Amino acid sequence: MVAPSLYKDGANTYVGFGRFVALSEVGFQFICTADGAADKGSYVTPVSDGSGGWREPAAGETSRKVSGGRTALKIKRYIPTSSTLAEAGKAEPVMRNDRWLNTSTRSYWYSNYPPRPTPLTMLNSYGVDRNADDSKANSPYNHPGCNPENWNATLDSGSPPLQPTERRVQGLLVMKFSMPAAGFSLMNPEFCVKVEGSRTCNWPTWICMTGLVERSLSGNPTTSFSAPRTVVRLAVPPAPMR
Repeated sequence: MVAPSLYKDGANTYVGFGRFVALSEVGFQFICTADGAADKGSYVTPVSDGSGGWREPAAGETSRKVSGGRTALKIKRYIPTSSTLAEAGKAEPVMRNDRWLNTSTRSYWYSNYPPRPTPLTMLNSYGVDRNADDSKANSPYNHPGCNPENWNATLDSGSPPLQPTERRVQGLLVMKFSMPAAGFSLMNPEFCVKVEGSRTCNWPTWICMTGLVERSLSGNPTTSFSAPRTVVRLAVPPAPMR
């Protein structure tokens, strides 16, 4: 780092380029990582039909438990090197066999399954009997909310799912740095940026960077991010927004 030269000519002061990193642009990006509202892909826990089988409770029934929040359809894409000429470049929904309703249905990604659900969450939100074995549809072994593959790591572990009117939102602070002076490309600058919030949003953040001139930094609460020649510590409120 070389501080810009300063030249005074009477009442005027002229500043050189030096080799000094300047902040040229700041932006914020936000993304909804979980949505408590249900859609057509949300999971409905089957209940006993009274004759040894299982059925899906109708809307309005007290036994109907809908979970998973908003979903995204799972898509299978054909890779040209491992597919036929007719299949190459195409995509289709991933299907699964529903052993409880004896039907084939589409598979979905769920957004509203927090990691490690408690017995209370399994019972009240999922309609799951934690003591049921894997031969029951309402068993922890068979419900998607109890499968780690479906857990949303942006939700608090052990917490209840979001309510239909709630969403989890994460933010990203993007800073663009510039340095107009030409120089050897392997001479990486070392600098520190301190960002302080206002009275209404007092989230002090200390960002120390060594290396790349431009880097996007995550604003995920209580996150420690590390990469080659880059160390970031974000100090924000311990409880994320729901």
